[in-house]
Amino acid sequence: MEVCDGTKHCLLGEDERNCDVNRCPSECTCYYNNDALYVRCQSGWTADTIDNMAAITNVLELTGGSVKKLDQGLLKRFLKLQSLFLTNNGIRDIQTLSFDGLSKLLWLNISQDNFTTLANDAFKGLDMLQGIVIKDVPLTSIAEFAFRGLKELQILVLIRGQDAKARDEEEMSVALRMAVIVGTDFCCWMPVIVMGLLSQTGAVIIQPHMYAWTVVFILPINSSLNPYLYTIFSMISARCSASGSRDSSNAAQQGAPKLSTSSDIAVCRRANTCPEDDTRL
Repeated sequence: MEVCDGTKHCLLGEDERNCDVNRCPSECTCYYNNDALYVRCQSGWTADTIDNMAAITNVLELTGGSVKKLDQGLLKRFLKLQSLFLTNNGIRDIQTLSFDGLSKLLWLNISQDNFTTLANDAFKGLDMLQGIVIKDVPLTSIAEFAFRGLKELQILVLIRGQDAKARDEEEMSVALRMAVIVGTDFCCWMPVIVMGLLSQTGAVIIQPHMYAWTVVFILPINSSLNPYLYTIFSMISARCSASGSRDSSNAAQQGAPKLSTSSDIAVCRRANTCPEDDTRL
């Protein structure tokens, strides 16, 4: 007998009560809200985490995991699931029938992951789905029938972004640029600071003409270097961006139909209300 599986095995249904306590993984937070069971796993999760959840979960949030792909039927136990948030999990592959069994799902968010393609029938089985959000993913191609079968779909949000590796490289580039600029400022101003400290403490007697030479020759070096540093870093950044764009274009041409531009934001909406308003965490 399985506790909180949606079927009353006990005479008075005790096995289907207090599921937020009796069937909640240790790494998750579970609670009821208007008789709907919410499960939030924000510090990582595994397949065992899913196996230990109540099958009657209505709203499920899985974030911070290190899942490389969604296996077929991974979530098929959750027959009453209405909202699913799979964000920031590093997912690189969404297979056909990954969402098989979620026939009552209304809202799906698979943002901030690392998959680059959507295969045919990627969302097969989501007959009642009304909204999908896919943003901040390095999406390059969408198969012709990726959204086939979504008869009730009202909202589709697609915002392409960078994967985690690209974001890390960009952050490192900015950090290096700031380190060089701050380093040159330090080298130019530090002699002046040292001279001032030594002069004030009386440890060294500095002649007035030394201050004049410092102001005339050392301090202008800082102002002269900054334009060159900014120009050099801008040229390097532009060259890397152009190279990355060519590589992405060549890869997309060899695959399935690609998105129109690198900054595409596609929003398809045919309703005045968003199902997420009623089901979000």
